[in-house]
Amino acid sequence: MTSAFAVSGIINLPVIISISLFVGLITYSFLGRRVNAVFILEDFFIGALLLVIFISSLVNSYAAIDFKPFNHLLAYSFSIFFFYYVPRVTLSNIIDTEKKFVTILKIVNYAVFFACLYAIFEFTGKNLFGFDVDRYVFRPRVQEYEPLALGYIIRARSFVEESGHFAFYLEIFAPISFYYSIKYGERQYRLFHLFQIIIVCFALLCTVSVSSIIIIPIAFSISFILFLYREKAYAKTIKDIFIWLVFLLGIFIVVFWISDINLEQIVNHVSFKVIDSSSVVDRISRLRGIEKLLLNSNAFHLLIGYGPGAYKALGLNPVNMLYPNLLFEIGLLGLLIFGVFIFFTGLRILHIQERIKYIFLFSFFSSVMHFSLISNYWYPWFWFLCAFVLLQNGKSP
Repeated sequence: MTSAFAVSGIINLPVIISISLFVGLITYSFLGRRVNAVFILEDFFIGALLLVIFISSLVNSYAAIDFKPFNHLLAYSFSIFFFYYVPRVTLSNIIDTEKKFVTILKIVNYAVFFACLYAIFEFTGKNLFGFDVDRYVFRPRVQEYEPLALGYIIRARSFVEESGHFAFYLEIFAPISFYYSIKYGERQYRLFHLFQIIIVCFALLCTVSVSSIIIIPIAFSISFILFLYREKAYAKTIKDIFIWLVFLLGIFIVVFWISDINLEQIVNHVSFKVIDSSSVVDRISRLRGIEKLLLNSNAFHLLIGYGPGAYKALGLNPVNMLYPNLLFEIGLLGLLIFGVFIFFTGLRILHIQERIKYIFLFSFFSSVMHFSLISNYWYPWFWFLCAFVLLQNGKSP
């Protein structure tokens, strides 16, 4: 719930939970209990990234014309500390058995299911019955939102600000939800877990996200190829994957049939979004503004950037893609450090002992690729995923 039912544009449910976890750790420590806060290599890169962010913010503070750079500095600091480090320390102190590990997966599973149920309710209400649930849901930001796909379908966004961002959430956590339902779902509730998978797939379709149409097959293919190469389990695995792909394809066919959506319209919509949509033109225009600035920058600004949130001071429009945004705000040094963090996190996932690592890889690749299309580093999902998978390295049940 990064948007719906939030207290304000800053204080939402993930913020409240992360602060509560931090207070819990402090209280736990004051009670004389030992808090396991072991640092790992990735923490060093995160610390170095924060240091570059602070230095860039400090040396470029002279150009600030409002509080936006300070707000972005706080956003970077809060997101990294409270959405990455606090959950990692908390999880390291509570996950010491397989049962607790499965409990975390179960929480993720039901969180995804609940968000998807709401997305379907929102989607069907707006498109079939003319009922706009957003009129009755408090959203501090992006209250009025009606993105159209194919010219007439209102896309679902669930509890998030935008439809594409909800698709980003599902790209990260839906694979983990599926893994829990398939491996740990109680036998007597198999039909219910099958229903959950169908609901999640349908909710993803309700976002009508072109980004997901491109990203999910790529992330799946990379993870699947790594699985086949490292596990040497070709025959049975291919059979199982084929069965699930046929099942999911069946869901999509049924959805298209009952909704009377023309496949040609979808192909044309995807092509338009990728090649010639106004959003693509706008992104390219913003990128060219950044490119022009960077090509005329001195070595100092190329190295540490122009500071968080410096767009307004320089008369530029923000770039809604994380990697160009990092290059502009914290320079080549900051972008390199973040890239190294991503690289070592991916390597650590590969060293997880159990096969859940391929599910984590699917989620991880999806999130890394999606950051080339959005710049919302302050969302907690990617940071929680990193905290969770780094904890599992070498000790997953």
